[in-house]
Amino acid sequence: MLHNEIGSHKIFGHEKIESALAGSIRSGKIFPTWVFNGPVGVGKFTMANRFARCLLSETIPSGDVLDVPQQHPVHKLVETRTHPDLFILEDYADAAISIENIRQLMVKFKKMPALSRHRVLLLNGAENLNRSIHNSLLKALEEPPAYSVIIMICCNVGSMPKTLLSRSARMNFHPLEISMVQSYLENTGVSNAHEFAKLSGGSIGYALQLQHNNGIIVWDILNHIFHSNSLDDEVSKNITHLMDTYTATHFPFIKECILRIMYDYSNMLLNNMPASVELDVKIAKIMDIISMLQKAQRLLLDKNVVLAYVFENFFSIC
Repeated sequence: MLHNEIGSHKIFGHEKIESALAGSIRSGKIFPTWVFNGPVGVGKFTMANRFARCLLSETIPSGDVLDVPQQHPVHKLVETRTHPDLFILEDYADAAISIENIRQLMVKFKKMPALSRHRVLLLNGAENLNRSIHNSLLKALEEPPAYSVIIMICCNVGSMPKTLLSRSARMNFHPLEISMVQSYLENTGVSNAHEFAKLSGGSIGYALQLQHNNGIIVWDILNHIFHSNSLDDEVSKNITHLMDTYTATHFPFIKECILRIMYDYSNMLLNNMPASVELDVKIAKIMDIISMLQKAQRLLLDKNVVLAYVFENFFSIC
């Protein structure tokens, strides 16, 4: 997954954000807490690591780029996650953060830095954290140590408490231009770069998922299913083929595709249907579908049962 990679990747399309972060280091006015919000795969985690690397190396950017001399040892320490002043927690289906994780980490985090003038904490998937964890973070932010920098990375800032957001500097990452995604794919040797970029929605991470997960095939199957008006024999065959062939190994990608389709479908309904009870019912069912998909892996639900629920509910809307 792109969001788990650490390295010296070039940032595409977020020059203003990088310039603002570089400026904060130059001025010495670094917020203790940041929120990096935006779609999956557009560079939030990569930017967070560039920012962390710059802080930990004590490099003062001369311009608008968070560059650190390539020979600096911080590169290897950040890439291997072995820098003693860098803490990374990720909250996803296979790596959920618990309140105990946070409590143990905050004890370590509040100690004086070992190699740098800063200690940096990256929380990836911050919108998935529960209320207890958010409250624990709020307590930590009431009197943050002068050397601490916390970066919360999320895809849905609306799911985070306003009290936490009010104490943070927010950076909003937007989908990239399709031409930028295509250029990146071409430069990394991806064939059919134009086709993958066109389907990416402005996300390099999603484009790479399309490439690595038989994405075009799965995407075509899902599009055929969800653009049908009824659950006829052909649609049923497609659903069976999807479940038998791809669900076991490609469920995270299938989930991401369906979420994108559901968001698009709900926007279409809202833009084309007058306000009514019928519209409210349709939107409520879509939200049920989204909720089921979001909690499927975390609760270790049977993937085929989840998909059966999704398709049954979707076709009850049509």
